[in-house]
Amino acid sequence: MLKSEKIKFVNELGNEISNYKGVAIMPLNGVPDRLLQSIRNQLKPGAKIVVARKNLLLKAFEKSGKAEKLKNYVDGDVALLLTNDDPFSVYKKITGKVLKLGAKPSQIAPQDIFISKAYAEAVKLGLDAEIYDTGITDLLLAKASAQAGALNGKVNVNA
Repeated sequence: MLKSEKIKFVNELGNEISNYKGVAIMPLNGVPDRLLQSIRNQLKPGAKIVVARKNLLLKAFEKSGKAEKLKNYVDGDVALLLTNDDPFSVYKKITGKVLKLGAKPSQIAPQDIFISKAYAEAVKLGLDAEIYDTGITDLLLAKASAQAGALNGKVNVNA
């Protein structure tokens, strides 16, 4: 984006922030593109989702003068949700679109993860054990491969 395009974008976004009744910040960390597009399409008639760089969003907030308090919540990858609809109904539509996804390397778990006793026992016996993520809520399906000579083959442990 050229500098002139950025200035135009900030001015237009600042005006839009001023014109909409509701302004919200949506974190995008770990949100797949297909989920964001689905939410965007579901909210389309009464809402608009804008994804932009942090600096451009902050300058648009300054330009509008309306959303100064939201500056503190712009951290990392975020999208701006502009709406004239009831905020509670918009929130309900967004939270209704939940996907169960497998964890990716270096992701932070959204909730506590509990390791089963069977998995801990497999590790104590000297077995190589791996945990397979079958979704955010039901996590513990453990598989242990036997290293000891007495146990040939694979041992499956269901928690």
